[in-house]
Amino acid sequence: MRDNNMRATALIFTALLAAWGTAGAFVSEVWVADHGDGTYANPVINADYSDPDAIRVGDDYYMTASSFSQAPGLPILHSRDLVNWEIVNNALERLVPEEFYATPRHGKGVWAPSIRHHDGEYYIFWGDPDFGVYMVKDNDPLGHWSEPTLIWAGKGIIDPAPLWDDDGKAYLVNAWAESQLCATSPCDTRRPPCAITSTPTPPATTWPSTTP
Repeated sequence: MRDNNMRATALIFTALLAAWGTAGAFVSEVWVADHGDGTYANPVINADYSDPDAIRVGDDYYMTASSFSQAPGLPILHSRDLVNWEIVNNALERLVPEEFYATPRHGKGVWAPSIRHHDGEYYIFWGDPDFGVYMVKDNDPLGHWSEPTLIWAGKGIIDPAPLWDDDGKAYLVNAWAESQLCATSPCDTRRPPCAITSTPTPPATTWPSTTP
């Protein structure tokens, strides 16, 4: 009786293995943009990287994108040809203020970051429409980026884009998230006037340095 049970168990196990092997034989196709002959197909990255921003430093390209309320956030992707990309790091370990993001905040957080390279350091600026413009930096995109610094406090500030001029002065332009604001223009009669609390953007020399 025992032998019969063992044989029956063995047969069932063999059948399950065969079924699993048949199902496991299917391998889903992975999108590869590079044709290998100098041509490529769009989309280059068949994934959702909202608001991508990329820079070139020497022979290397680095890209980041919106990560909203996800942590770790600010993915860092690397490429040598703008076609083949690899995720190599995350510049944001956790969202701040931590007490605010301790509760799920879908759609909030990191909006439309800008990545830049200036004077040997890499910078990423992004707008959090609830708090203002944050910045992280490091001298190695593959390293441990600095803690986020709130460089411009205000509600509805998004899409920051920094620029260092030839005279050494730094500028920061931005957009406004109308959905987060009241009336930002006297022409807007649909909403009461906004009372946005903000501070001027400090000069680049006051931004925290990552170099010893």
